[in-house]
Amino acid sequence: MIHISKRRCVGCGICNSECPVGALVVDTDKGYAVIDNSKCLSCGVCIARCPQRAIADITKSIVFAIGTDDGTFIKQKDHVGSSLSFMIYRYSEGKMVLIDKRNNVKYDEDESETHGDPGKAAAVSDVLSGADVIVGSIIGPNVKRLRKQFLPIVVRTDTIENSLKIITENMPDISEELSKENMNALVLS
Repeated sequence: MIHISKRRCVGCGICNSECPVGALVVDTDKGYAVIDNSKCLSCGVCIARCPQRAIADITKSIVFAIGTDDGTFIKQKDHVGSSLSFMIYRYSEGKMVLIDKRNNVKYDEDESETHGDPGKAAAVSDVLSGADVIVGSIIGPNVKRLRKQFLPIVVRTDTIENSLKIITENMPDISEELSKENMNALVLS
């Protein structure tokens, strides 16, 4: 499925002029291109022509783990590893579907660790087995350990619903970062 990064798109309209079926249009109110995937042929012309690399064809499934204490709001004012649970979503073919809720483990952190307790990172990693991305409002000091297994994403919002919208709008950037050997955390708003 073709996606446009609103962070990268500058609204130049090249994709619109090159698309053989007119599936892309620049939304002048938003300032970036939008796509009608029901018209899109997935021919790749827009991807090849975009000077900003703002367009991507995302074909693989991506699993997201969103830290929460109540199932409605993402974990606030503390790092994602201290969440009571994780809502697990699968993104595939343009749809985000809740597939699981996993309770976090209770872990007594080693207070002598100044940059994140490796035992805590390992415990959270076990809970999130099978996930590609970990999402929270703060990642915390174990970001260096977690990014070896997961793409850490910080979202600047409060609800899981808003987080899912932000994630979906930034899928090209997420997909690109996941393809790298050394992933860096993304901050999305």
